[in-house]
Amino acid sequence: MKFNKNDFSFKTYTYDPESEKSLNSRANYVRFVMRSKSNPKELWTGTTSGINIFNLDDETFRYYVHDLENPNSLSHQNVLNIYEDEKGYFWISTYG
Repeated sequence: MKFNKNDFSFKTYTYDPESEKSLNSRANYVRFVMRSKSNPKELWTGTTSGINIFNLDDETFRYYVHDLENPNSLSHQNVLNIYEDEKGYFWISTYG
């Protein structure tokens, strides 16, 4: 949800099954939001359904999730925290 301090309005972003650029799940509970230091036009969101990365320019999402078939995916869907270090690496804590 985005708050506009000029007119005190909210904009809600939701899951849209017809769009690959919306939130990745209807059952998303946001646990953490951070602005990327290496790419300030991105908000990284840790959720109960993976990571959603919001592009502030075009207001679209891309996401990363746990995939049992892919050993390089997230270790668990439930993302607790995200940290970006000084070299631009992202450190992600999950439940597993």
